[in-house]
Amino acid sequence: MHVNINEIVEAMDSIDDEEICLYDPEKNTIIYEQLEDDNNYIPLPDKYEINEYQGMVDFSNRIDDPTIREWLNNSLHGKGAFRRFRATLERFGITHDWYDYREYRLKQIAMQWCEDHGLMYDTDTPLQIDDEDEQEDYEIIDEPIKPVSLPLRLVKLDQRNYMSALAVCDAYLQQINVISHSDYAYAQAYLEDLISKYDVYVMSQQGRFVAMVSCKYDEGYVIKDLIVLQSERRKGIGTQLIQEIQNLDEIPLRFEVPVNHQVMLAFLQAIGYATTTYMIYTK
Repeated sequence: MHVNINEIVEAMDSIDDEEICLYDPEKNTIIYEQLEDDNNYIPLPDKYEINEYQGMVDFSNRIDDPTIREWLNNSLHGKGAFRRFRATLERFGITHDWYDYREYRLKQIAMQWCEDHGLMYDTDTPLQIDDEDEQEDYEIIDEPIKPVSLPLRLVKLDQRNYMSALAVCDAYLQQINVISHSDYAYAQAYLEDLISKYDVYVMSQQGRFVAMVSCKYDEGYVIKDLIVLQSERRKGIGTQLIQEIQNLDEIPLRFEVPVNHQVMLAFLQAIGYATTTYMIYTK
């Protein structure tokens, strides 16, 4: 079951400062009301997390024309910033550019929300409009929607989303011969222990976690576990994952590789990490 990102964005865009929207993971629906017992539901990003003002600042700083950029930045100071910002957009004829960027930004927040809670999502399914009176507010397009290839995203695992990484952890444990067959209970225990001791990151493919790495910081990042699902190999995912971790710090990465993890050893040699500094033997 996949979350419709467009529905999440629509809900985020509809709430005001005092409202909250909830997501029901069992029914894959959004609830537009406060419930007395909402422990089984996930709150959507609220107005404070969305931070519309920061979005306007970010948009202004992306403008290439220095004159327009200065006008926009000046409009954001003091009381009435929202009104002046929109008037400036109209003055320079870039209102549509702002709304395009705003939708892009809301989708980024929605995707991050899904990944933080271990939810798979899609961005191609259009909104389902049930109210006939609302149909007039939307342009009907007869042409089929073209799927868009979204970039992979780096996500940190924590107590909220680690259960969605069981498949990739289970594959890793089988690969290094810790378990001889799939055992999600063992993988869960292993992963719980792992995230309690190390920083664990995954690569998200629209909320589906397809690669995992664990690391610790010791005068630079030290990589320990590393796995890419077999069905996703030879696509550059492992290389991108390592590069994302490298981007977290300027110091070169180091790796602690299990001697029985031949796939990881071959991968590291292929991307240029071929120098062995020392080996630790245990009895």
